[in-house]
Amino acid sequence: MTRARLLIGWPSGDGDLFFVTRFHSPRPCAVLELADERLALVEPGEFELAARSVPTDDVIAAPVGAWLASNSEPASASAFAWLVALIRARGVDRLEIPPDFPYACACVLERAGLALTIGSRPFFPERIRKTDELLREARRVAATLTDALELARHRLSSCRIVDSALLDGARALDARALASELTAWLSARGIDAPRVIVSCGMLTAEPHVPGEGALAPDQPILVDLFGRCRTSGLWGDVARTFVRGRASDALRRGNAALADARRSAFEAIRDGASVSAPHSAAERALAAAGFETTLSGESAVGLVHATGHGIGFDLHEPPYLSRTGAEIAAQSAERGAPRGEDRGHDDAQLAPFSRLETGQLIALEPGLTLPTIGAVRHEELVVVRGEGAERLSPHEPPFEI
Repeated sequence: MTRARLLIGWPSGDGDLFFVTRFHSPRPCAVLELADERLALVEPGEFELAARSVPTDDVIAAPVGAWLASNSEPASASAFAWLVALIRARGVDRLEIPPDFPYACACVLERAGLALTIGSRPFFPERIRKTDELLREARRVAATLTDALELARHRLSSCRIVDSALLDGARALDARALASELTAWLSARGIDAPRVIVSCGMLTAEPHVPGEGALAPDQPILVDLFGRCRTSGLWGDVARTFVRGRASDALRRGNAALADARRSAFEAIRDGASVSAPHSAAERALAAAGFETTLSGESAVGLVHATGHGIGFDLHEPPYLSRTGAEIAAQSAERGAPRGEDRGHDDAQLAPFSRLETGQLIALEPGLTLPTIGAVRHEELVVVRGEGAERLSPHEPPFEI
């Protein structure tokens, strides 16, 4: 049997599709990979743009939207007749599809007599090692996000502390208002970041929960910025915790311990290292400072979150700096991210990425959860190199402001 590979979805939310097509379109498209060529299948209205910009061997106009929209069996069979004929004309009778391939589409293809096998994500694993060109773009994205962190720090430092409030002029500075301001600032600079997180106090212990209400002095304030560059399609992800006013002794100790843990994790990143090595190094550093990690019981404390994750055309992609793939799957569910930001992975899919490789782009994000206080987090973009790692946008803002 002759085998081909098929991917259907939205390039704006699927790192594999965007890697192959580099197509900036809100409409769905597909990629059919044959033994000696790759075909991009795009909506007729998108054909002229795709023909000029998509770097596949050929671009073909196709009713991709109808494939995804058809719900009834007769309509689905009719919509897919063209695709089945195209596949058969290439002598193909077996297709490899990704694990999150649209179920209704898979059923129609099977009923048409095509044998389906399930591949893994990433569907094109070569995209995990970034080219020099992409790393240059990642450096620019990291710098822009870091500038946004500086804007957040400036906004916090410019507030007056009055009783238990941070006053921005005559009004208390609101978490969502600051997040919206940062979103607009990033958008003006070409980065779409619709889910900026600004949280305060105990909400900082919930790493993917947007904050709300007035920000308070002397409390941890988390600013977490993750966004996608509109031109390159690359994601960036940075975060810092600030205290406007005076941090408690416990917060200061936690921040100092996290700084040591971050250095330990960074020093464990190198070509050939196990993906669990940075996480273990961070966990040991925190334990040495008196912050043991406890994941059981009513509340988790310590290093409860993975220490980092790969990033590129998906916000979360291999490698994952954690204990196991099961931990990552749990985090993906926790985040509740929009399509394309997270794809749950099992251990079998992660096995090819059990060791770090030169050229991988990583969001290094150790965090320390403190009971009754909240959390301290620090996230930055780094690149795996042969004998270590490189920070793309070194930034050491003060913790207390």
